[in-house]
Amino acid sequence: MRKLLIPLLMLCFLPALVQASFEVTVKPLKDTIALNDRASFALIIRNEQGFDDSFRIYYTEVQWDVATDPLTDSTLAVDDEEEQATTVIVKPRSDLVEEDRLYLVPVTIKSVRTGEIQRATLSVSVLSESRLTEIYSPVIRGTIKMPLELDPREAFQVNVDIRNLNPREYENIAVSLDSELIKETKRIPLKALEEKTVSFKIKLPDGQAPQKDYIAAYVAINNISRIKLDHTQYEVAEYGGVQPQITVENKFFRTSQIITLVNTGNSERRDTYRHDAPFFRLFTRTDPKATVIKEDSETYYGWDYRLRPQQSLVVTVHTDYRMLLYLIIAIALGVLLYYWLRSPLVIVKSASGVVMREGGISEMKLLIVLKNRSHTSLEDIRVTDRVPHIAEVKDEFQVGTLAQSGIVKHQQHGTLVHWNLDGLESFEERLLSYTIKSKFSILGAFKLPVAKATFLVNGRKRKTTSNVAVSKG
Repeated sequence: MRKLLIPLLMLCFLPALVQASFEVTVKPLKDTIALNDRASFALIIRNEQGFDDSFRIYYTEVQWDVATDPLTDSTLAVDDEEEQATTVIVKPRSDLVEEDRLYLVPVTIKSVRTGEIQRATLSVSVLSESRLTEIYSPVIRGTIKMPLELDPREAFQVNVDIRNLNPREYENIAVSLDSELIKETKRIPLKALEEKTVSFKIKLPDGQAPQKDYIAAYVAINNISRIKLDHTQYEVAEYGGVQPQITVENKFFRTSQIITLVNTGNSERRDTYRHDAPFFRLFTRTDPKATVIKEDSETYYGWDYRLRPQQSLVVTVHTDYRMLLYLIIAIALGVLLYYWLRSPLVIVKSASGVVMREGGISEMKLLIVLKNRSHTSLEDIRVTDRVPHIAEVKDEFQVGTLAQSGIVKHQQHGTLVHWNLDGLESFEERLLSYTIKSKFSILGAFKLPVAKATFLVNGRKRKTTSNVAVSKG
């Protein structure tokens, strides 16, 4: 008997164990509609099953078109101990639903994992247009947006943001502005629950005196119901001020900016006029002398002024770039003169293949590169290089180089190595090479004499020399 009692108790408590699964809550968003309108509800599912699940939302009858928004929410995933919300749209089928009646629309929510089903009831009132008009009296809200300080010489815009709080459409409403200085009206349509901005472009008389004023916005429906939307205070500011008039006079690399400051207002003005200063102020002068103002990495010229109404002040900024032009011309002439006088033949001398013996230099190869860097051919090129008495030229020929025309030993200058070339075409290069061997080891740096060359260019004989080659042991 005791063995049977325990299973029976478990069966009794089993419904209580599986009861707390998920909860469904419905909140109406729009539940009173016309026959051609749509109702909307917020549907919230809370999962308390102890595991993640998905829930199918569907309607099985034919009087209504029921769908979630978005449609993908028809199967809603909800994590454990979490809740998710979606919007359910309900639209009546006009041939199956009558006006001026309350309907209870059943929606089914089914757990995908457990198969458990719960039902939510959506209460929808379908009314005729006349009943909607009776129930929904005009509830319209609005806000004025405009500049709080106005310059009467400039047009300005007043915006009235309107919001219809009823699910009722108005085909023709009058939106008006009313103040001592401003009286404007516009007629607009307004849909159900619509938000709209009505803009007014307004221009006050130029000579309007400064004053403070209150402005109110109204809406009128069928010229009967006049509803005040909002009001605010604005101010017509003191007009006028100091206006700069700039005249530019250009001459040969000279510019004069004549700035006339005129007080066009109706009161005395005191301030500092600022004018952009050039980066190089060395070429600029001002009359009267300006103060240099530096602010936010910008530089200005500044003049303090105090002007009565209609009074004026003339300041001038002179910029003269003639000295800069002369300097540029001198530099350009110098560059042209350099290119005209420089040697078209370039000789680069270097040492390589250094052979060491007993800690010093015993042998090295000398390379001489000839390059015609001009657009003109060079003729009758004669190159001479000098080897000091401390070394002598090895009798060997370097493949790929031009052979020496002669090697002459000089009592005072050492050994002279000669090459004769018929010429070099434009931008052509030639390599000359020979090897020298020292009579004893040379310690430290070995400074070699420059190579010299004579050549003809356009029938005129010219000379040039190479760099000084240094070999370090």
